[in-house]
Amino acid sequence: MNLEQAKKLISNSSKVMEDMFKEFGRLEGQLFHFADHNDEVHVAMFPIPEGVRDKNLITAAMRSLLKEAQARWCLTIVEAWVLQASKEEADKVDWKVGIAAHPERTEAIIYQFEDQQLGALGAHQQIERQQDSALKKPVVKLKALEFEENITFSEGRYVGLLPQGKLQS
Repeated sequence: MNLEQAKKLISNSSKVMEDMFKEFGRLEGQLFHFADHNDEVHVAMFPIPEGVRDKNLITAAMRSLLKEAQARWCLTIVEAWVLQASKEEADKVDWKVGIAAHPERTEAIIYQFEDQQLGALGAHQQIERQQDSALKKPVVKLKALEFEENITFSEGRYVGLLPQGKLQS
């Protein structure tokens, strides 16, 4: 897959997320879109039960699935808290709790694309929640999709999901 195709995949996924958020107000799990060694495209969704914070089991299951499929590329879509902070500010975060309680956090949909030839590409959409007093429920909107340019470092449980080594044709 080339860069233009990867951006189109993310953009199309963003439109699906906008529809999902209009209907449900949230992402109903961790979503993985990938192509196996035969370039057959698959989608896997792992629901996260309410109150579950440890997503490591989902990550392990997805790594295993991608390895078995000999995946060529993978797009991970997750709903997450985001904190844009300096290193000094980030060092003050209690990572046992995470950034959920940080006053400057924002909520976003994160798109993490990995390809064995292309490398990584990231994008995000900020989530805007407002209370609608007439409807007596929150109205959820996703802001414009923003691609991350010049990523030099990325870490987290969903980074580096693709199996390493030579793929079979």
